Amino acid sequence: MKVQNEEIERKQDEMKKNDDEIKHSQAQIKVEMNEMKDKITGMERKQEKIKDKMKVELKEMKDKITGMERKQDRTK
Repeated sequence: MKVQNEEIERKQDEMKKNDDEIKHSQAQIKVEMNEMKDKITGMERKQEKIKDKMKVELKEMKDKITGMERKQDRTK
């Protein structure tokens, strides 16, 4: 009986150890996922900044072209 109890206790300890390892692995995966999400968010923000900058540059170019066209019309 004592041997059986020891065996049961040993298996319970092993199961607890495995459970702890699983929980640790899950926590590690969650941290990695959050890091990836943060990286993606940062990349999206950078992409938006680039888009905004390109829009501004495009508008400046259009304004410059419009100004040049007006100047050309005046010289005709």
